[in-house]
Amino acid sequence: MLKFIRLACLIYGATVVSSLSAHTWNPTIIQMVFEEPGVVEIEMDTDLTRYLDGGPAYYALTQESSKTQSEAMARIFKAFWAGMQPRSGDEAVQGELLSFTLPEAPEDEFGRVNVPQMTRMLIRGTFENTSGPFWLQLDPSLAIEYPIATTFQVPAANRSMTRWVELANQPSQRFNLAKYLAMAQPAAPADGGGVGTTAEVPSVDMTEGEAAVVEAALTFWRYIVLGFHHIFPKGMDHILFILGVFLMERRWKPLVAQTSVFTVAHTTTLGLSAYGVISLPAWFVEPAIAATIAFVALEDVFFPKLGWRRYAVVFGFGLIHGLGFAGVLGEVGLPREEFLVALLGFNFGVDFGQLFVLGVAFLCVGWFWKKPWYRKAVVWPAGGIIAAIGLYWLVERVVHYAGF
Repeated sequence: MLKFIRLACLIYGATVVSSLSAHTWNPTIIQMVFEEPGVVEIEMDTDLTRYLDGGPAYYALTQESSKTQSEAMARIFKAFWAGMQPRSGDEAVQGELLSFTLPEAPEDEFGRVNVPQMTRMLIRGTFENTSGPFWLQLDPSLAIEYPIATTFQVPAANRSMTRWVELANQPSQRFNLAKYLAMAQPAAPADGGGVGTTAEVPSVDMTEGEAAVVEAALTFWRYIVLGFHHIFPKGMDHILFILGVFLMERRWKPLVAQTSVFTVAHTTTLGLSAYGVISLPAWFVEPAIAATIAFVALEDVFFPKLGWRRYAVVFGFGLIHGLGFAGVLGEVGLPREEFLVALLGFNFGVDFGQLFVLGVAFLCVGWFWKKPWYRKAVVWPAGGIIAAIGLYWLVERVVHYAGF
């Protein structure tokens, strides 16, 4: 009878799978390169699914003639440029679409949440005000994928700054363009001949050391927020794994211990991958993460007491999830000047996200841990649903990466 009830839980879980999807790390990436005063070369990668109201319309655009595509992209660029509202100080930057590249993929992959289709636009912007900060005002109504990674680069000064825009109601970080353009210009010596040293950087209110500390603190906080959002609300697969860990235990000490083991494991592979020590392809990592979700949930349903083996399983699976976190950062990279600060901030954000999920789970059902009906009423149906979702994602990802 018990086996029948457990099987029924799995079947029930499978019926709700079709309405749920794993998260997609699908940021808009905007790289701005300043090679000369008054000119910015922009490379923008974004998914147009939201803007075009769905995958079918997006796919249809990729099948049109070159002329039709060019006309459509001219309209899309005009809307995106107006929505991004790039500015140098208070001056609106004038933009020109140089070229674009639409994605090439089968029709059934357009609009799927776990298969982003990115369009690349190469843009040239011109402006006269080179003394004011450069920034993107960003109209909240613009149908663009968030978060947005904005990277400002001045190659001649060897300076690069990457900042994230998480929400639609905030502008991008302001880039002190004048400062770095001045650093890129050689200063003439007093006698007027030859090439001197780098030009003096315009004075600021804070010392260079104080400014560096403030910037590092801001970077740390931004990446904490980014890591937290990658778990909640964007990381449905990681949320389900944490819930699978939660369902096994009805005592705080073992639950905290398992969560700590998971944290140590994902921190290890996240750090090693960020530093280029290890790297595994997405075709392995993404299906493996789905498999860990199903495995842990099935343990919850069929094997309620595992002892120390549970810690080994959680640690091993934490290593895999760490590679998934590393893939997130690898898509846009970490700022060179604040690499370790950003890495630590992102990791702390992920940990805070996990604790938040555990806290919400406890508030929902933790009060009933000691009830005799807890396993039948909570663990079996919830574990069955999570296992069914994990298995569905596993098959979906294997099929996707195999190219079926």
